[in-house]
Amino acid sequence: MDYGCSLVEAARRLQVDQATVLMAMQRGAIPTRYQNGRPVVTSNALAEYKARSRR
Repeated sequence: MDYGCSLVEAARRLQVDQATVLMAMQRGAIPTRYQNGRPVVTSNALAEYKARSRR
């Protein structure tokens, strides 16, 4: 089961700045769910965003 990762972890995995991930989340480019009031990104969402952004 994929519990997801934090904004900081997502930025590290994508090798981009945290602000880049936050803007993508706000645009809806990276689907996000909230757990205990904090944004959580699934591994599948990161993989899909990475594939789309490298085209």
